[in-house]
Amino acid sequence: MLRWHLDHGFCAIPKSVRAHRIAENFDVFDFALTLDEVAAIDALDTGVRGGPDPDSLNLENAGFPIPDQGLPSRSGRSSAQLTLHSGRACGADGKNERAQ
Repeated sequence: MLRWHLDHGFCAIPKSVRAHRIAENFDVFDFALTLDEVAAIDALDTGVRGGPDPDSLNLENAGFPIPDQGLPSRSGRSSAQLTLHSGRACGADGKNERAQ
């Protein structure tokens, strides 16, 4: 699936804590999918979203507070307030864009 995502220009962020799985994820650049393999994976699309509509995501309904740990910010100052973490979506150019 990682190779398919990369071949289609989608951002793929695999997660693993197991060394052998992390190594397998890096091996994604050592092969190419055949046209038949790509077609078989493409055929799995049901046309139904598996997650929330990205147009409805914003900090109010999808962000979550991250407590300040007293570490300095990029400006060198520490803040006692909560900051919000928002999911990021990858654009077609592969660059991250903040979800609206």
